[in-house]
Amino acid sequence: MAGNAIAADATVLDPNYRPEKTHNFGLTIQRQISTKMTVEVGYIGRIIHNEFQEFNLDAVPHMTTLGGQTFANAFAALYTSICGLGTTNQGVTCANNPPSAVPVQPWFETALGGPTSAYCKAFPNCTVAVATNQRTNITNAAVSDFWAALNRANGWILGRTMLSSDPAQATTLNTNASLGFGNYNALFVTLRMRDWHGVSGISNFTWGRALGTAALGQYNSSNTALDPFNLKANYGPQNFDIKFLYNFALYYQVPFFKGKKGFLGHALDGWIIAPLFTAQSGNGTSVTYSEGSCTGCQAFGEVTPPGSSSSTAENAVFAAKYTGGNSAHKGVAGSNGVGTSTSNPEGINMFTDPSAVIAQFRKCILGIDTSCGGYYTMRGLPRWNLDATLSKEFRFTERIGATFSFQFTNVLNHFQPADPALVLTTPTQFGRITGQIGQPRQLEFGLRLHF
Repeated sequence: MAGNAIAADATVLDPNYRPEKTHNFGLTIQRQISTKMTVEVGYIGRIIHNEFQEFNLDAVPHMTTLGGQTFANAFAALYTSICGLGTTNQGVTCANNPPSAVPVQPWFETALGGPTSAYCKAFPNCTVAVATNQRTNITNAAVSDFWAALNRANGWILGRTMLSSDPAQATTLNTNASLGFGNYNALFVTLRMRDWHGVSGISNFTWGRALGTAALGQYNSSNTALDPFNLKANYGPQNFDIKFLYNFALYYQVPFFKGKKGFLGHALDGWIIAPLFTAQSGNGTSVTYSEGSCTGCQAFGEVTPPGSSSSTAENAVFAAKYTGGNSAHKGVAGSNGVGTSTSNPEGINMFTDPSAVIAQFRKCILGIDTSCGGYYTMRGLPRWNLDATLSKEFRFTERIGATFSFQFTNVLNHFQPADPALVLTTPTQFGRITGQIGQPRQLEFGLRLHF
């Protein structure tokens, strides 16, 4: 009823919610090279069912069929008639095709009551009326805003189809379900070394893939699958998918002053050096875009306007072969209004030619694309780091002693650039790197007494 308060985020729990279930597989082969060294090669596999997944129940029912045509197909025809799907101007600036050039779409003709209806009578047909009145929502690929506007149009025959439609009862209606699924597969090689001339260590390399339906932790809220009517559209790399991982840890007891007596013996003997080196391929990243009222949220109509929820698997898709790579480059000035921002005076960019790279992406379009790539569609910048601990045990008596330790993080003071913002609709910032991963070198001193 009019005047009633609107529920902002009505979230419910699926009454059929089930605990997560996994099937795990493993195979390892171990070989002792010598009395001090062993090597292990193995496979790890996991199949995941009943994974936590959020859905917006108020999403656009894009499979609705009128006049022998689905809404998804009709929207795709509008978008391609106005914007096209070429490899330039990827939805950032659509072509200035006039609405009158849009072919008639049976879905809109039926849904809006035909050419004599109040919404269409001033135009040659309902398709042209929609293309004229909703051009901004069409070019933004803002499907949720587009559908909501049609809900309020004179002549709309489907009636009230969303809780957010007038009169609004809630801005979104989410459910927490256990319908997600995924898998993890990895190969690893591990080398272990034990007390070889005072050195003990372990080295491990893992090559793996984590795929699934854009899993989130259960503490998250107000998220939704890209297509609540087809969860497979969410399938792709998970947010924790890292292709290559390597780590190398050593524990070295310095032997040079072992057994030395007197003050020098106490001061120099017993020092331990323990470095830890880690390296990995880039974390997942994606090119995104704004749809007007929100960013990366309503390509398939999955989020209720004005974007009170967010999608977990909506990204720009590839329009051409990707040539950008994933390395940091200094002194990139950008061109054609792409990557030209001066927010980073050193001009560090993920691409040497950001203008060429942005043309390799386009918006994800309902009725054309069946998926927007999963949680991520590409790799960010690789990273590595070296930490170390330097420690020594002092014995004053049989019962009393102390341990001195120096904890070094980022020993080499290595600058690790962070992944850039990759947004089609803010091209001046495209590829620009303005931050770093981790901190500059730090040292922490510790003293522990025991008695």
